[in-house]
Amino acid sequence: MNTLLWTSLESAVITGGKNSREWRATGMCINAHEVKPGDLFFAAPGDNLDEVFMRGAAAAVVGSGFEDKGFPLLRVADVYDALHVMARAARFKTHAQVIAVQGPAGRQAIHQLLSSIFQVYSGHRHLSLALSAVPEAIDFAIFGFSPLVKPDIAIVTDCTNIDISVFESMPPNGRVIVHADGGNVGDVVAKARAAGIRNIFTYGRTVDSDAVLVENLPATNGVRVRMRILGEAVDSILPVGTQVGPEMLAGALILKLSEIPAARIAHILTGEKQVAGRTNLALLDRMLKEPSQAAFRIVNMIDVGNGRRKAILDNITVAPQKSSIFANKELEIPMKVDNLELVYACKGVSLFSNAENAVQQTRPTHALGNIVPSVLSPGDFLTFKGLAAGSKGLLSNALRLMPQAGRKV
Repeated sequence: MNTLLWTSLESAVITGGKNSREWRATGMCINAHEVKPGDLFFAAPGDNLDEVFMRGAAAAVVGSGFEDKGFPLLRVADVYDALHVMARAARFKTHAQVIAVQGPAGRQAIHQLLSSIFQVYSGHRHLSLALSAVPEAIDFAIFGFSPLVKPDIAIVTDCTNIDISVFESMPPNGRVIVHADGGNVGDVVAKARAAGIRNIFTYGRTVDSDAVLVENLPATNGVRVRMRILGEAVDSILPVGTQVGPEMLAGALILKLSEIPAARIAHILTGEKQVAGRTNLALLDRMLKEPSQAAFRIVNMIDVGNGRRKAILDNITVAPQKSSIFANKELEIPMKVDNLELVYACKGVSLFSNAENAVQQTRPTHALGNIVPSVLSPGDFLTFKGLAAGSKGLLSNALRLMPQAGRKV
């Protein structure tokens, strides 16, 4: 099943455009010959929309000069400005930890390691298009080393060739992971600190690194690898012929920082697919206890003109029964950070097993508007953190499916 990325209402609000009719998109595309069913297509002058919609496009973003043939269109002042705006908005809609990695080899290695246990999205060469297509309910999103992605984690593989503006685009509690075996390491660390980054880690063969490759021994029956990650030993036997590059150390360090036990990291390194699980829930729940970190994410969300005053940070566990109980008495406002009121949903609130079906079944007898407490008003944003697997996507879809009359955000 494809993931819902954008609705017609969201896109119009973000871009300031106007829709010819409602639509929902599960993909993004800028090349008419590469359109897939469900894609939102960004049209350039001369593109044949008949061909685009024959290929199954959900809608097209168009400027002036395109005839209205009854297709679902989002008309905007400038198509590529609209793409850039949606990319920036998607960056802060996603629940992913965003990682910027130098070099395609590094990105591939990090993706391969993390995807064995987490849900991972990898961006392609067209950065704005890749950002605009980041799913909301994902664990990690991996991109090239660019300040535009505003990464939570920046992995430096080459200290001699680095764009330090990436550090300046990061939150102060972001993490910089630096390859310590080459030159200029101290300079890179100093520049990261100067940009306000407090959490800086190193990896490589250098003995005082946070992630150290202690041993790499190829043998006829496998490759024995011994690492020390944040002071803890990780020993693993990898398949014959495995190339142990420094990026493997960086990936193992990310796993360790995500509170994965050393024994499990050792098993992940073997390349075997792990049982799906949301092992980063502890990390996300901890984020809810750090108002400054939560506030940073909220204040940096795209402003669509009505301001950002309040946000909901859910800390909900899934109840065994599939019920839908959303009562205002189960919501509270425990704290205020700067000018932001953080609204927490208390534990014990059950979630929809299937948002769309649940909405249809409960709409006659239950007002979905109760999901959104009375403290919110038009223009506010909701952000869901710390939810169990898939729940935030379901809850987001439930909000999207609310009747227009009951919609508050």
